[in-house]
Amino acid sequence: MKTYELTYIASPTISQEELAAFQKEVENVIGAKEGAVLKLEKTIAKTLSYPIKKQISGYFTTIVFQTSEENLKEIDQKIRHESKILRHFIVIKRPQKEMKARMIRRYSFKPEVKKSIFSGILERVKKTEKVEVKEEEMNKKLDEILSE
Repeated sequence: MKTYELTYIASPTISQEELAAFQKEVENVIGAKEGAVLKLEKTIAKTLSYPIKKQISGYFTTIVFQTSEENLKEIDQKIRHESKILRHFIVIKRPQKEMKARMIRRYSFKPEVKKSIFSGILERVKKTEKVEVKEEEMNKKLDEILSE
């Protein structure tokens, strides 16, 4: 079973009791389909960035749960047919450690690659020669450039 995160925005016209009842109903649907609610975040009232179904605010709720992919469609349909819900989405929740490991693998080099990169840079630095220029010569050149 995979871990999913469901976030939905409920209409501001419903009461707190109706919102709590709908939340329990969603939890029951997840539980009935052999799923488990792992985390239920507190419902927050927020102003929306743009109107959704002619509403300018809504109640945001997030539920983290585990279920099989077959049961996910039924949960989605249950929420989709609810008129009190303005918008919802379900995403696969991946563990934070797995994502960090992937980032480290992407930007780390094998030792032989590191050695070849740094040896090439060192060779370029060694090839550059230092040229000493006297102050008098530099002043003459500057005068020539500025007089033109």
